[in-house]
Amino acid sequence: MGHKQARPEPLRLSEADIRRRTTGKTWVRGLQYFQEGHVLRAVWRGATLTAEVQGSEYMPYVVHVSFTPDGNLQTATCTCPYEGRGDCKHIVAVLLYLLHHAQDVPQRASLEELLESMSREELIELIHQLAATHPEVIELIETFRHVPRVENSVRSGLSPEVDVAALVRSLRTELYRLA
Repeated sequence: MGHKQARPEPLRLSEADIRRRTTGKTWVRGLQYFQEGHVLRAVWRGATLTAEVQGSEYMPYVVHVSFTPDGNLQTATCTCPYEGRGDCKHIVAVLLYLLHHAQDVPQRASLEELLESMSREELIELIHQLAATHPEVIELIETFRHVPRVENSVRSGLSPEVDVAALVRSLRTELYRLA
C-alpha cells in the first residue's frame, strides 16, 4: 500500500501567479466565474484538487490542479475545449476559489488509495458498473490493453500509440463524475 499524500501546506499561490498563467480577457472571465459561484464540488485527493465548473454547456467542466509537495502549482488541466494561450477561465476560477476558500475544500482518499483498498472482485465489479453507465469505459480499457507499457516504450525507443496521460485524465474524470 502507498502512503497517504495530503494536500500541500502551505500552498504557494497568489492572485498575481494566477494572472500570469493566462491572458487578460480569460482572467476577467475566470474572475467572473469565481465571483458568480460557478466552481462546484471542489475536493482534494492527495496533492490534486479536482473541481467542477459550470460553464456554458449542460455538464460542468472538470478541472484538475496538482501541486508539488512544497506547495507549488505543478499542472492544471480542464475538460473544456479551450485552445487559447495559458489557462482557461475554468482553471482561473478554480485557482481563485482555492486561493480564497482552501480551508473549505475537503480532503478525500486519492484514486490510488481507493483502488489499493479494493479486492480484485471489487475492482472487476466497479469496472462492470462503470461500463454499464459509461460505455466509453470499454473503449478506454480496450485502448489501454493495446498501449505498450511506458517503460518498454522508452527502452525500445518506441513512442506509445495513445496519449496515456489523456487516457488517465478521461478515466479519472469519469470516476469523479460517479463519486
